[in-house]
Amino acid sequence: ARLSDQDQSLMQIYIALTEKGEGQWEDVVRTIFEYCRLMHQTAKLASASGCSNSNGNDSKTQSEALETLKRVWNELIAVRAINFHQTSPSNAYAFAPGVASNVRVFGTEKCISSGKLLDQTVDTLPLTHFLSFLEKLTPENCIIERCSQMAWDEKMGMVADQDSGIFGFQKEKWYGVEYHVSPIDSSVVEDWREGKKTQLSTSSDKGTPRRSDFASDTLHLPHKNRYIPQDLTLCKDLPIEAREGGPHISKQLQPPTLLRDNDFGRLWHKLDDRYCLPKSSISFLIRNGAVQSAWDDANNCWNYNSDSAMHTSLLLDSFYDGMAQETYDAGLAGLYWSLSKSSMGLTFKFSGYSQHLTDFALQMMRKFFTDQNQTSKDVDVNGNSFLCERHLATNKDRIIRHLKSYFKSKRADSYASYYTDFLLSSRGDGIDNSLRSAKAVTLDSLNEHYMLLSGMKGTHVDCLFSGNVSDMEAKRFFDGAENIMNDANQRYKKKEEPKSQKYDLGPFSRRLKPGEDIHLHFQSDNKEEQNGAVLMTFQSSSLPGFKGLKLSSKESLRQSAAIRTICHMLREPLFNQLRTKEQLGYIVSSYYNVGFSSHSAPVLESPEALDESNISTATTSIDSIVVNVLSKKVPPPILTQRIDEFLSSFRERLSNIPEDEIKSHTDALSKKLLKPKQKLYEETSMHFQKICKYSPEVFDSTKQLRTSELPWDSAKELASSIKELDRVDLMNAWDNIVSGKKRSRVVSHVYGKTFPLSLNSADLSKNIVNLKSLNDIKVKRNVLSQFSGMTESSRVSMMTRLLQRKNAAAIGLAAGAGLLLYTFLGGSG
Repeated sequence: ARLSDQDQSLMQIYIALTEKGEGQWEDVVRTIFEYCRLMHQTAKLASASGCSNSNGNDSKTQSEALETLKRVWNELIAVRAINFHQTSPSNAYAFAPGVASNVRVFGTEKCISSGKLLDQTVDTLPLTHFLSFLEKLTPENCIIERCSQMAWDEKMGMVADQDSGIFGFQKEKWYGVEYHVSPIDSSVVEDWREGKKTQLSTSSDKGTPRRSDFASDTLHLPHKNRYIPQDLTLCKDLPIEAREGGPHISKQLQPPTLLRDNDFGRLWHKLDDRYCLPKSSISFLIRNGAVQSAWDDANNCWNYNSDSAMHTSLLLDSFYDGMAQETYDAGLAGLYWSLSKSSMGLTFKFSGYSQHLTDFALQMMRKFFTDQNQTSKDVDVNGNSFLCERHLATNKDRIIRHLKSYFKSKRADSYASYYTDFLLSSRGDGIDNSLRSAKAVTLDSLNEHYMLLSGMKGTHVDCLFSGNVSDMEAKRFFDGAENIMNDANQRYKKKEEPKSQKYDLGPFSRRLKPGEDIHLHFQSDNKEEQNGAVLMTFQSSSLPGFKGLKLSSKESLRQSAAIRTICHMLREPLFNQLRTKEQLGYIVSSYYNVGFSSHSAPVLESPEALDESNISTATTSIDSIVVNVLSKKVPPPILTQRIDEFLSSFRERLSNIPEDEIKSHTDALSKKLLKPKQKLYEETSMHFQKICKYSPEVFDSTKQLRTSELPWDSAKELASSIKELDRVDLMNAWDNIVSGKKRSRVVSHVYGKTFPLSLNSADLSKNIVNLKSLNDIKVKRNVLSQFSGMTESSRVSMMTRLLQRKNAAAIGLAAGAGLLLYTFLGGSG
């Protein structure tokens, strides 16, 4: 049944439950119907407003109900109209399907504006239709789908003769998924239908009707939405020509301007002159090693720590839960936020209509850093504390269940990717260790971790405020954020803390040894997975990928351009041969992949000037060619053999391909790279990623940021290089990465039910390293070096010289102290 289609249901509600919530699912459904009755009774009161037989109190309640519905209706009209008019055009591929569907239903005149309420006013409130709609939201008219182990176990324990007709255990036709259909007990339906006797009263919030006798006393119709923008004008700092006749998508992108660079961090600003919308975006990275690492005193550096990473994950999830109700209105009004963790630190992102964005962003940061109470066993009805037992228990339960089911619920190619990442980029010890970390988290340990994050000195931020915003407004936000974080630092700071915050915070990748061919072999634990998978990754281990002309060599630019072009040329022939002709795989794909690895690097090239103040974090780009096949037709090793045979034949094709066909590919790819950004968030995301990855290494000797050296134009530089490629460039890149003796690759094999893993599954060729357990991978990881733009000998030499300088300083200090002591004693003698 197409229950999700608009012509099949009135509406749908999705709720994710904890194990405790699943055990009380009937109470959850009862609450939903309680709210449906609240809406229905409000609509009935509103429809009776103005009746001559109403007494004074009834008339007042009826009028308040009508005014509430009119206010909500008017807000809905305003938000939809704003969203319709204040949006950038999407690309044709995304736009066409929806319009085509709407033409069929609404005709050509309404195909774009249907559902946007553009011709509605506060006086056109469809009260009769609304009431008719609400009358259908009853238990008798409801289908409930439960998807959980508990629900399945309940049905498995039923007596068989209870199943008859359309009810009972069944199997889906195409995918073979088993499911069970049963009627809902009549007493349960009656409970949902009747609930508590409902009597409406007026809340203290401007006459909003609410339940006076509901058990939790929290259900109410929406309050006034204070976030709906009233001012949609463009920034006065924009030139007149930019404010009029927009948008100007074809205009060349300009990089952000650095407004502030101090001990707290850097503020970047970009006034939008391309999209001409009253929207802005804030991206705010807090570089903090404690987010997913622990300080190593012996080596004076941050090391990845699964306990830290898990505490941060649960902290952020708890914050999301704590803010869900408070930010609901903001989301309806077009203000969005997120808080995420990465190897660099914590990242706040805020976007939406400009009028309220700064205040909304500061409010959310204040909630995270200063407004939250100390740990409490429960949260009050207003959600004043996100660090509480309720939010922790909910998210801890979700993460534990996710980790427990990870290896039992996914496709084989997902596991192939997991094992490849475990070898090349993971610093953790696997799912089991993450599960242990999750189980060990307590409210006290979470609060301690929160105080460590909030109170740590030396954290450095990068902030990009772009869009319809003046530089004065950007500074106001940045100053406000600094005050908030400084207050938190004073509140939670510790007497002793790590002295360094900046070194090696960022993504991590390992470099494969030239000529090394590593094969991973694992059996899928998903008992329903019949497919096997092969994920083949060719790493450009001999030469770093391209970052920008001022940060990379010409050789890196040429090779990155060639690798991207090869991937563009490879995709279609690979699919046609293995998928269409040979029908080897359910999924056959190939693609270009770029990874990154951050590492310590000297700011100055002069060895004499090397000290701790002249070492910063550099990020190296890593090019890879990836082939992915999911199949139940042949075993994974045979898939690998067929992929290798195809790649051998493709080299022959590459050596004979006509020059005009090469030009066709290079022109298409360069055109794609130069395609103008269509959305503000696309531009902001691109600029912010470059700021986060590359700004730490772009310093001069005085620690001043050389903004011109950030790779703002890397796409243009790549496109230009791609257009200049010839057959020799492509053949050289192919032999370096894919088929030469020094190629470096990882082939991840995952075996399904059709062809399970056996003792003789692995390729025993002498040049192949076979790994069949997580412990094998961990051992192998220990002998692989981190991928960096420096050679390993250069890196060791740099760190050795730095250590020697530290020891020399310590010896000098000790010698000086000894001289003073000797002189003093000699003088007294």
